[in-house]
Amino acid sequence: MKNNKLRKGRRLLLISLLIVAIISGQGLTVFANSPESSDQKIIVYNQEENTISENELDNGTNSISNFVPSSDEDLDISPLANSTTMNKVSSTTVEPYKNICYVEATFPNGTIYRSSGVLVHYNILLTSGHGVYKSECGGFADTVTVYPGFYTDSNGYLNAPFGSAKSTSIRMTSGYVNNKKVEYDWALVDLDKRFDSFQAFGYAPNYSALTGRTVTAYGYPEKYGRNMYYITGPIKESFEKLLHISIETLAGQSGGPIIDQNTGAVIGIVQGIQPGLFGSVQHNISVRIDEFLYNLINEHKAEMQ
Repeated sequence: MKNNKLRKGRRLLLISLLIVAIISGQGLTVFANSPESSDQKIIVYNQEENTISENELDNGTNSISNFVPSSDEDLDISPLANSTTMNKVSSTTVEPYKNICYVEATFPNGTIYRSSGVLVHYNILLTSGHGVYKSECGGFADTVTVYPGFYTDSNGYLNAPFGSAKSTSIRMTSGYVNNKKVEYDWALVDLDKRFDSFQAFGYAPNYSALTGRTVTAYGYPEKYGRNMYYITGPIKESFEKLLHISIETLAGQSGGPIIDQNTGAVIGIVQGIQPGLFGSVQHNISVRIDEFLYNLINEHKAEMQ
């Protein structure tokens, strides 16, 4: 009788652990809900004027061309490993590495948050929303400083081979600012300096075709100091606004680009991880560049020419 009770207790414990692992995820939403128009209002924080405004996206931007990965080509399906090796970038002064940025945001309460990002235009950074907006720290960051190709040399000296730039404004959606929805965890940051290159980006209209495609996540994991690292693996599942990738990313990589190995285009940014049992990692959660974000970037590029 006692053994039966023990077995029953163990089963209940395992079931409870599974439920916790599924619904916890550090507050992450695993599956994106259908987009609501109220979530897709663009909130602009103008740091120079210290003003916040709300704008609607002009839907007439489809004529602006950029690379769109084909959704019809045959895909090489990769094995779904839980994680792969984190590799250090040896030279950050060539593409695509020169377009990947170390990001420092200072918030009204004095908090400094370090993350990653990617140049999607000469003076526009794409990064995570939670890297530049934190309600618990006073809201929008007062300043965001961006360092493309940043690295630490063998003597421990910090190097910014292309200099740095400061933010002048931040664009996000009401879906993240008001509701912290993970599928809107991105931001576009205008910079006070034009760099000499930026990374191609695109979206797949048939997002389900991305499943199995090999991608690489880039960024600056705090665990390894202020150096750029990358990790490669397959897309486990693709959704309308999110990607589940069979890799493990670390703190500091948030906002770093997810680059399609077939095309060299940015198709998403790192958001966080979905934890499993006993400290394991199920997959990385990344925000996908969908048609809405793709059009917004292109529209804003035209404004920033």
